[in-house]
Amino acid sequence: MIALQFDNTDARQLIASKLRELIPSPCRRILLINPQHIPADNFQIGKAINNDYWAYQPYGCGVLCRNLKERGYITDILDLNFEMLSETHRLKEDFRYSLWQDWLTAKISEFKPDIVAISCMFTMSHGIIKDIAAFIKKYDPKLPILGGGVHLSNAWRNVLEDCRDFSFIGIYECDRSFPDLIDFINKKEQVESLAQIVTLVDEKTVAIESRATPKPNEIDAVPLYHNLPIGEYGNVGRVGNYGFMCQGRKAAPVLSNRGCRAHCSFCSVATFNGPGVRKRSIQSVLDEIKGLYEHGIRHISWLDDDLLFDKKRVLGLFRGMADLKLDITWDATNGLIAAAINEENMQAMAESGCIGFNLRIESGSPEILRGVHKPGTVETFLRAKAIIDKYPHVFVMGFLIIGFPNETHRQLMQTATLACELNFDWYPIQILNPLPST
Repeated sequence: MIALQFDNTDARQLIASKLRELIPSPCRRILLINPQHIPADNFQIGKAINNDYWAYQPYGCGVLCRNLKERGYITDILDLNFEMLSETHRLKEDFRYSLWQDWLTAKISEFKPDIVAISCMFTMSHGIIKDIAAFIKKYDPKLPILGGGVHLSNAWRNVLEDCRDFSFIGIYECDRSFPDLIDFINKKEQVESLAQIVTLVDEKTVAIESRATPKPNEIDAVPLYHNLPIGEYGNVGRVGNYGFMCQGRKAAPVLSNRGCRAHCSFCSVATFNGPGVRKRSIQSVLDEIKGLYEHGIRHISWLDDDLLFDKKRVLGLFRGMADLKLDITWDATNGLIAAAINEENMQAMAESGCIGFNLRIESGSPEILRGVHKPGTVETFLRAKAIIDKYPHVFVMGFLIIGFPNETHRQLMQTATLACELNFDWYPIQILNPLPST
């Protein structure tokens, strides 16, 4: 592999040459694809009709569309996951999984993109994006395909070897690096602007791994969803874990900051977002919520991995939401850090519309918690419980993981004992799943 740090120009020149060769200028029309989440062999029509599958609006694709529009480019989104779930509800037992091919060819024929970018957030979608890229190449062999997202960032070496129809892969957050790449293709940027991109050249992996961290205005970007019916997503699937409490409210995700203060050894957030937490401006988040409200959204599901980071900011955010005086509720499905919960922010959470959140416990064993670098301890969980119990209308789920390396029966029982003592409303239990880049 040829990897670029900051003093090696070989990788950058090789990638620049391949970009010029495969993607002619002008390159102005960019189609972003959100793939279906469930492979054909595992897709169950009954589960789809019961809204048992995730149906989040494609937040990352929307942010990229907004930032590309700011650079003067024309974008559109094909959300195959939404189309899949929506058509299952309409057709029921007559539904065919292969319909995604019809939707894809129709969108390419209508939009006529110069380039296609496929987002992949989850490892389980690996085979799906491989099939999508292969189908696009069969339909139009000259259409360049780029990939990005969490899975491709964490396992890009494997993806390059297994998914040969991808011309390039953008790694980490691409808010800035992807528009820079398009600008380079259109001769608006120099070769030095290329970052966070990997490819194969003569069967060798070539990578520019230096980051182009998004600037504040790029992080503040409100997603541009084009004509996607964002208010209908909750009708065909799950947006967060708290639909059972939303009483038919239309829901959508919002991201207020990026990254996490913790360094849990089983989590890939720090690899993808980099160290620390970067915050959006409070006003940009409130403006996004007001825009969603105008589209009929009445429930927010936070995507943040560390929503309560920065005590002063989070109080300002929740109080700003309360001051809007909108009929908005919210949940934190991605989970909160127990040690960050205090009397003041818990009250502000309740007053701003919180109906539920997940709490990241993982284990009741002090040895396990220390071994996986959790920021919480049994004591912090118990302190958080004493505060949370004052708000009985807030539904709390406690994340639990079993199967840590060398975990003993005694440590498993410590987890069960702590769960009983905390007495939260629900405990999703997961077997440890080692992910790439953890």
